[in-house]
Amino acid sequence: MPTPPLTRGERLGRRLGIALFALVVGGFTITCATEIIVQVWFSPRSEENVSCRPSIVKLIHAVRRARGVAAAEVGGERAAVSQFRGALDPEWAQRDALDQACSGDPAALRALREVDQYRYAEEHSARIEALDLARRRRQMHALEQHLSGENR
Repeated sequence: MPTPPLTRGERLGRRLGIALFALVVGGFTITCATEIIVQVWFSPRSEENVSCRPSIVKLIHAVRRARGVAAAEVGGERAAVSQFRGALDPEWAQRDALDQACSGDPAALRALREVDQYRYAEEHSARIEALDLARRRRQMHALEQHLSGENR
C-alpha cells in the first residue's frame, strides 16, 4: 500500500530539517578543517634562534623547578599536576623548536628524548606523591579525631 503524498507543510518541514542538519554538519566540518589547516600550515613559528644543547639544559632545569613547585602544592593531585605543568614554562614552550634545532646532532636528539621521558616520569611522580599525600592526610585526620576522642 503506497504512502499518501506529503502535504506542502510536511515537505517544507522536511526540507528545512535537512537544510538545518546540513548547516550544522557543514559548519562543524568547515570549523574543524580550518583549525587543522591553520595548525599545520600557519602555526606561529617558535623562536628561530633556539640553540640546541643549552636549551636542553634549560629544559632539565625547568623540570627540576616544576618538581619543587608540585611538591609544595597541598591542593591534591590535579592541583599538583597543574602546578607542575605551569612551572615548565617558558622553557618548555620552545620544546617543538628543539627538534629542528637539534636535527644535525644525534647525541642531542637522544638527550632530548631522555629529557622528555624525564619530564613525564617526574609528572607521574608528582601525581602519585600527591595521591599518597592525600591518603596520608586523611589517615592523620582520622587518627587525630580518634586520639582527641580518647583524651576526653
